[in-house]
Amino acid sequence: MMDEEKRLSRNKNILFSIVSVVFLCTLLFPLYWSFITSQKTEHAGNYR
Repeated sequence: MMDEEKRLSRNKNILFSIVSVVFLCTLLFPLYWSFITSQKTEHAGNYR
């Protein structure tokens, strides 16, 4: 019984970690996108 509880707890931790990483990526993607876009627009002005 104790081993089963440990196994369930470990599976919960793995699932929680995966969900956390996906959530973090979802939150950070707009920041990344705006940074990349701002870098491209700055360099685009130099090529004219």
